[in-house]
Amino acid sequence: MNASPGAFSLVLHLLVAALVTEPRYSVVERLENIPDDWVDVGTPSPSKPIELQLAVRPEKIPEFEQRVIEISTPGSQNYGHHMSRDEVRNFLYSSDVAPRKVLSWLNAAHIPVTSINKYTGWITFTVPISQAEQLLRTRFYTFEHKKSKTTVVRTLKYSVPKELRSFVQMIQPTTRFGQLMPQAEPPLLQALPVTLKDLVAGCSSIVTPSCLRKLYGISDSKPKPDRRNRLGVSGFLDQYARYSDFHRFLYLYTPNITATNYTVELINGGLNLQDSLEDSSEASLDMQYAATLADNPFTTFYSTAGRGPVISDLGLNDPSDPHEPYLEQLRYLLDLPDDELPAVLTTFQPLYPASCPFVTSVGGTYGKEPEMAIGYSTGGFSEYFPRPSYQDGSVNQYFSQLGSKWEGLYNPNGRAIPDVAAQADHFIIMDHGQLLKTGGTSAAACVC
Repeated sequence: MNASPGAFSLVLHLLVAALVTEPRYSVVERLENIPDDWVDVGTPSPSKPIELQLAVRPEKIPEFEQRVIEISTPGSQNYGHHMSRDEVRNFLYSSDVAPRKVLSWLNAAHIPVTSINKYTGWITFTVPISQAEQLLRTRFYTFEHKKSKTTVVRTLKYSVPKELRSFVQMIQPTTRFGQLMPQAEPPLLQALPVTLKDLVAGCSSIVTPSCLRKLYGISDSKPKPDRRNRLGVSGFLDQYARYSDFHRFLYLYTPNITATNYTVELINGGLNLQDSLEDSSEASLDMQYAATLADNPFTTFYSTAGRGPVISDLGLNDPSDPHEPYLEQLRYLLDLPDDELPAVLTTFQPLYPASCPFVTSVGGTYGKEPEMAIGYSTGGFSEYFPRPSYQDGSVNQYFSQLGSKWEGLYNPNGRAIPDVAAQADHFIIMDHGQLLKTGGTSAAACVC
């Protein structure tokens, strides 16, 4: 019986990885197998440069988690006392011990100071592949994606000195292969014209602000506006919220707050094109429902320019990491990705950042009696983040109902998602002066 080339390659990788780990070194990350759809096609040139990004392990994670829970829990002394970016950084990285030890290690390895950059929580450095292999006690290989034919330089295992292990959270790009194929938008999420039948059927067929208020028992409260309380709505992908569409929508569906308006802030060269002919259904959805369900808030639409052009590392034609860190905004609610579960039976792995314990993950539902999870809204348990204590009650109740179903296909101790869920289908919006119906978990995020 002959062993397959793939099996031989895997054994070779594991043998090499085992040999290069020295007693005084500790493994940081390890892959037992080459990920599906990837094949080893050789070794990169030893002189090929690679930019490595080292994440310094944050301090006081349990204390930080407790602080976040207190900030989010009504009745707590710290409820509503949100932390600024600098306060979060100072809380998690109050000591310079870890960065100093990492930099000392890099200096001892004769990595030029000009190749090292230090940021809060991160240290990046650029070295030839041969030096990276010596530094991390590993071997890098070139892998090719079977479908896209994209090649990346990766390894299955890497290590750092034992005295540094507690300070290093990860170093990438090493074991992360990433998702190369774009997430296709299901036809259900495309904005479609509203029909007379939809309008006649009302809340049994479509979703409007009044339908949501009735379904979820949201009363028409009359809060006193306070400029210290602001609602932020993020705008991406060259979509712009239009004042004319916004006010027409308010006139039709929330005539009691027609005086509501919003301001626009431009980020990274963003625009405010009120006459654009391009689709803006996502921007219209977010603005029209966020404002009408929040009872006359002071709202700002943050228009962010561009679609994140790929910039290869060091200007190379074949970047070692095709997933560049683009400018990101922190939304008030990070909605779940609109993606269907895989058709094959496999381990359920919710997508990041929805699985992060420090964001509010929003799932989508449809129907009224009963209200059920919609097909394109993912959920499950994180393989990486432990379950925060605030989820214990709900998760344990869920397990008691689930029994042994799907046992072994999820991590029962992982962070559960979503946190909350709401209607995500057939939302009526006004875009380019036309009534349309659309949906998605971004619609549910507006409700939550």
